[in-house]
Amino acid sequence: MYRVIIVEDDPMVAAINRQYIDVTPSFRTDRIFKNGSEALSYLKKADADLIILDYYMPSMNGGEFLDALHAAGKAPAVIMVTSANDTDIVKSLLNRGVIDYLVKPFEYTRFRAALDKFSNTSEYLKNARTNLDQAAIDRLLTPPGKLGRIQAQLKQRIKRGDVKAGARLFKGPSRRFLYQRAAGRTDPSFPDHHPAVYELYGRYRRAGQRHRL
Repeated sequence: MYRVIIVEDDPMVAAINRQYIDVTPSFRTDRIFKNGSEALSYLKKADADLIILDYYMPSMNGGEFLDALHAAGKAPAVIMVTSANDTDIVKSLLNRGVIDYLVKPFEYTRFRAALDKFSNTSEYLKNARTNLDQAAIDRLLTPPGKLGRIQAQLKQRIKRGDVKAGARLFKGPSRRFLYQRAAGRTDPSFPDHHPAVYELYGRYRRAGQRHRL
């Protein structure tokens, strides 16, 4: 069971985060904190496997919290769930070791994907040999399952300049989207193959909000 703490000053968002965590197998919410100072005081005496972290908070922002956390010798996995989408902020947080980044508002499918990414990586490392060779590290960095295999094959084929061959790895709208890319068309009529992205694009298309595609 993975122990999770939430650092979020918005009670409604914190409640949603907790609900999403507690309905996901192998995860449970240990504590919810309204600011980074309270969370740091707790983490000095206890451990957490994962932190769900907001950026805009009183007393210290998410970046300052991560700096203080690392200075205290703590390095749990961190998933950002925040409205902060400024390029410099995103870059600075990713450079601090954040494993995933969700921009509010978000849906459970995307939140679950972030939790799955964390749990798959954790299980892989727990069961790995003492020393990892390059192939093992490459598997660690590649998304698990069929999606990871498809992404790896697609990258290889696109690197060779054969986007149409890469498109044959997919079916339906995703294949047509990639063929459009191969033909030089930029009209984003079809989403990426990831289910969460497909769901998002489908909603925007149905609403006629083509500017958001």
